[in-house]
Amino acid sequence: MQNNKRYWLRGGITLASIHLLIGVIMLFIYFSSADPSGEGIMFFMFLAVPDLPIVLLMKFLPSPGSAFAEVGYLILFGTLQWFLIGSIIGYLYGKIKNRNKIK
Repeated sequence: MQNNKRYWLRGGITLASIHLLIGVIMLFIYFSSADPSGEGIMFFMFLAVPDLPIVLLMKFLPSPGSAFAEVGYLILFGTLQWFLIGSIIGYLYGKIKNRNKIK
């Protein structure tokens, strides 16, 4: 069996899990705020900033018709985005760590 630690997978799962946790918090805040102009919506927008590329991508997709579906798409596509980013970071980390081990 290989002694390969798969840092790309660790990085991807870590960032995707963090994004899912933030997504659940976003859903809770979005649907629990009674006042749409209150602090809950402002905090929701603050949490959505890292998903800006996904928000821009969603402008080109057909609208699902409900706010719940839009937030669900944001969480789904954002999780995929952060999995890819975490995988790239983990891959680079593994390459650097293995290069230093060989020397």
